[in-house]
Amino acid sequence: MWRWKSGSVSGSSRSRCSRPDFRRAHFFCTSSPRSTCSGGVWSGSRRWPVPSGGTIGPASFIPLAEETGTILAFGEWVIQEAFRVIQFWSASGRPRIRVGVNVSSRQFWSPTFWTFLREILSRHAELTRWLTFELTETVLMRDPETAGEQLSWLKELGIRIAIDDFGTGYSSLSYLSRFPVDEIKVSQEFVMRMAKSPRDLKLVKTIIQMGKSLRLNLVGEGAETEEEVRMLEGLGCHVIQGFALSRPLPVSEMESFWDQYLEET
Repeated sequence: MWRWKSGSVSGSSRSRCSRPDFRRAHFFCTSSPRSTCSGGVWSGSRRWPVPSGGTIGPASFIPLAEETGTILAFGEWVIQEAFRVIQFWSASGRPRIRVGVNVSSRQFWSPTFWTFLREILSRHAELTRWLTFELTETVLMRDPETAGEQLSWLKELGIRIAIDDFGTGYSSLSYLSRFPVDEIKVSQEFVMRMAKSPRDLKLVKTIIQMGKSLRLNLVGEGAETEEEVRMLEGLGCHVIQGFALSRPLPVSEMESFWDQYLEET
């Protein structure tokens, strides 16, 4: 029996989870709402349901997918789901939403991934401006010149580029200015500690100042308390994302959340 224990996978279940069966739909997408000054934005994430009724978050199974190579097939499925959600919301008459998709190092540097992208983006050319790709600093710095060329191609198609977990890698103005980045996401490990740690608060302030100097959108990840939300807003962070707003929601619940948001605004 697979089990969910405090956000981790038990040792006995790890090997059972290491080879997910995509054909049996073991995966489903969820979305994490953000609060912004201009409206709601949704960022894609994933959860893996287990027979006991719980879920295994991406931090547990993504490394396994990377190890086994299934991340490529999984990543293609996630992007297909992202376009399906964008189309669904458009057809339902609601305002269109932007969907964020994380792209791993193994995906980004795989020729197979780019072949898939060219095909699916050509089929959904009218929807690409509603898609955001989120990458970490480490992914891009493996080969900055090639990464810059690939990102520029994505930007030409209308896709937005976000740097995820900013502050945990290179975090320099020089590299940020080299890439066509639209958004940086302040790492949640700093956000969750900044209320009690002067050092982490200083790091968050510095990251926000860097983003502002380059006129980038900012996202404060991992905000879990009202205090953290107020601190981020006070520092001038453009967008708040975390459990203080909502847990990650499946599409069916996302509809209700969004409808309630529109009523309140």
